[in-house]
Formats: sequence, structure tokens, C-alpha cells
Amino acid sequence: MHTALIDIRQEPDNPFAATITVEGILDMNQAEMIRNHFLECLDTYKTIEVVIQNTDKIDVSFVQILYAFQLSARKKGIKTSCSIRIEPELETLLSNAGIHLPAIFN
Repeated sequence: MHTALIDIRQEPDNPFAATITVEGILDMNQAEMIRNHFLECLDTYKTIEVVIQNTDKIDVSFVQILYAFQLSARKKGIKTSCSIRIEPELETLLSNAGIHLPAIFN
């Protein structure tokens, strides 16, 4: 698996909406880069969808960044949503640790 990759795509029919796709290794070694991209999007867009996919490693630093992103978005009135496409084993591991990524966006 590769390091974290982030793809930010503005919606073609709405210049104030974007999709952030995050994949790869989502750990503390990638935290600053991930955080910076999320902050940039908070300053640019009014609607943001986060897609998490193609990862086999997520640590608590990524979860903290995702949570802080959601809190900041709410304070700024930015609409957010999240789509998670991870392996069932990783989803079970996170769930057993009490981490439910979709719940962050509720």
C-alpha cells in the first residue's frame, strides 16, 4: 500500500462543492499533509463530500483530523458528508475500538 493520496475535485456544476477522496496509509506520518488539504477545502468550498477508500491502515491521528474537520465545517456552516469504502476487517477493527467513522458526520 502506498502513502496517503488525496484527490480534491470541484463539482463541475457547482464551484462551491467538492469531493475529497482519501486513500492509502492514513496514519500519523501523513497527518500534516492530510490536515493541510482538509483546511484548504474548508476555506474554499461550502459543500464537501469525503470519500475514504483503498486503505488498509487508519490510525487515530486520521480519525482526530476527520473529527476536527467536521467540527470546523459545522462552525463555518459547511455541509459535509462521508462515504467509506474500506475492507470489512478494517471496519470491524475500528468498530471494536469504538470508532465509527460515519458517525462523525451525523
